[in-house]
Amino acid sequence: MEQCMENLRHQLLRYMGRTGCSMKRMSQECGISIRELNYILDGKKKDIRLSTVVRISEGIRKPLPCLISEEESKKYENIMFIHKLHAEISGYVDKAGI
Repeated sequence: MEQCMENLRHQLLRYMGRTGCSMKRMSQECGISIRELNYILDGKKKDIRLSTVVRISEGIRKPLPCLISEEESKKYENIMFIHKLHAEISGYVDKAGI
């Protein structure tokens, strides 16, 4: 459980850093209080309700397994990169008329 909470904290911090999302905005998007978000980010929260993790997952639009497992998060990021690359290549092919 402790590792899952650390992975969740890490994923939230990465998301906030990448998007420039404030704690206030993050709490609103996830439907959780700023206080609870702060406890999670500070590592003070040792146990969390599944419903809270689901709200966070929906709020940041990232599958729940990716929030609690570093391995799943890496797989998801690789898949998203491949989808983005595929879309870019398809765009170039369409423009070239190939």
